[in-house]
Amino acid sequence: MLNEYVAINKDKTAYQVIDGEAVVVNLEDSTFHVQNQVATFIWELMDGKITINEIVKGICREFDVDPGTAERDCLEFIRMLHDRDMVIFSSRPVDDNDT
Repeated sequence: MLNEYVAINKDKTAYQVIDGEAVVVNLEDSTFHVQNQVATFIWELMDGKITINEIVKGICREFDVDPGTAERDCLEFIRMLHDRDMVIFSSRPVDDNDT
């Protein structure tokens, strides 16, 4: 999973970053999710052009956290989003028209 690319499912979500926190709306069930600083960092990197592993490395650099913790928390967050159909996975970089 770490070598997969992840992108926001733009057909199912909308978001705005306000004061450093992403406010995400799931368009399917109209629920709002306010993301903390780390989740917002992840959210903004999920452009389909970098792998989950690269996102984990970015978390380690940005927040001075150990790789094991960063990987576990990142994967948990991304899986939760995927379960809600808010992100998509790909084995190759995602074209902007694919999301």
